Amino acid sequence: MTTASDNFNRANETPLASPWTTTTGFSQMNLVSNAAEGSSSADSIAVYNSLTWGPNQTVSVVVGNLSTNNNYSGAGARWDTSGNGFFVWTDGTGGAGHCGISSSAGGSETVLANSSTTFANGDTIGIDISGTSPNITINLQKNGTTVTTVSSVSGNNNGQPAMYAYNNIGPNNDNFNATDNSGASATYPVPQMIFAC
Repeated sequence: MTTASDNFNRANETPLASPWTTTTGFSQMNLVSNAAEGSSSADSIAVYNSLTWGPNQTVSVVVGNLSTNNNYSGAGARWDTSGNGFFVWTDGTGGAGHCGISSSAGGSETVLANSSTTFANGDTIGIDISGTSPNITINLQKNGTTVTTVSSVSGNNNGQPAMYAYNNIGPNNDNFNATDNSGASATYPVPQMIFAC
């Protein structure tokens, strides 16, 4: 099982250094005061561009500095460096435009579902994704519990874990964690007993 984590407890980085990278259509993310934040008043994505990841991923970050319609935090899965992937996001408030699940194609966002769930600074937001296009299922999680689900989704079948932020007013994301849930279970033949007569 592939796993990755980053607590960002190190010197500031502009942009967030390797193995992190940005992707088409999104701004870079920076490391400031032991947390990750967006670099502009726009959408930022940081892709964890290391290790080999299967399609079934669970990715989470601890959110911070949320502000309604201003500061957003989120987690992503199945990202590539061409602006394709999926992410969940929140500004702390529930409802349309405040919390939801999105896809991106070449850096162009499509909102797949809105969520009425609210988040507070220090909560964990997560994305759990499985299945293959056009039958991808995406779960938005709060503190490890699924609160919103969207299914029958088309898009990337593979890619890297990631995180999302909007705006650069204070640190947004901390304690990144990613797990590849794609491991197959082994099947063993049942031994047969042979008796001599």
